[in-house]
Amino acid sequence: MDYNPDDPNIRATYENVRENGLASDPLDFDEPSVYRSRLMSAFVYERPEGPPTNSDDILIREDATGDEEGMEAFLLGRIISLAIYGTVNMAFELRKHRDGWLMTGKKQAIKIMNWERIRNMRGQHHDLHEDPIKEISCMQFLSKVNNQAEV
Repeated sequence: MDYNPDDPNIRATYENVRENGLASDPLDFDEPSVYRSRLMSAFVYERPEGPPTNSDDILIREDATGDEEGMEAFLLGRIISLAIYGTVNMAFELRKHRDGWLMTGKKQAIKIMNWERIRNMRGQHHDLHEDPIKEISCMQFLSKVNNQAEV
């Protein structure tokens, strides 16, 4: 959202807000796009001409075609944070290269969530007010409006 100095809400006082009553519920986000991913082992190159190392921690987002050229891949690093439905990991973006994957130099944080656990536990954390589906929708919305990496 852009800053608009002519917006009457910019200069609203506490009394103005109180006079207008309670806020309404926020709008719902779009349904999230959910992708199937898998861990695999493969060669990883730090430099195009360098020697490869073998890694068991490559996360690949599968697409419908099964073509590795179009797949997104990440080398998983350390766990940054534990979450109710999974973990947040440091990850290094990869692209297809010869017989393996080449590190692009871009880092991302990836939240890995277990769908079976989500289905079993969804709605059981009333005291936390967490909904993993809404969380994914929110992260995808924010990545689009802020022109960030895809969620």
